[in-house]
Amino acid sequence: MGIGTALMLAFSAMQLGSAPTLDDVGVQNTISLYLKGQATGNADFYRQAFHPDARLSGVRDGRPEQRTLSEYLALQSGRPAADEGQRKRTVSNVVVTGDAAVATIVLDYPRALTTDHMSLIRSNGRWLIVHKLYNVASKRQPKTSN
Repeated sequence: MGIGTALMLAFSAMQLGSAPTLDDVGVQNTISLYLKGQATGNADFYRQAFHPDARLSGVRDGRPEQRTLSEYLALQSGRPAADEGQRKRTVSNVVVTGDAAVATIVLDYPRALTTDHMSLIRSNGRWLIVHKLYNVASKRQPKTSN
């Protein structure tokens, strides 16, 4: 299943029969750009999804960390991860209130389980991520024998 199909399934599951509003679609488009960045390692998708002044704050295996958007973009490889075919991404919640929105995304990867809480605002008619709050929990890897 391609990323486009997976995203549509995730967003369709969120709607549960209610017709999406233009704001819902705008937020979904921004989250889709973020998820395309996750799938491809292409920083251009993140540049489109994040506000230039966005901050990223989180906890990785119990240790707090913070980054600017520039620092986050510098970490991108420009190519999909070797284990991309095993990665699962689910948008579990989106709430839009006026010009603000929040979205929760679960990233289930072979080596880590990450939960992203995104804060978005509508700026000049576009929805942009202004803050990413995340928790990364590494998964235990099986020991290999030599």
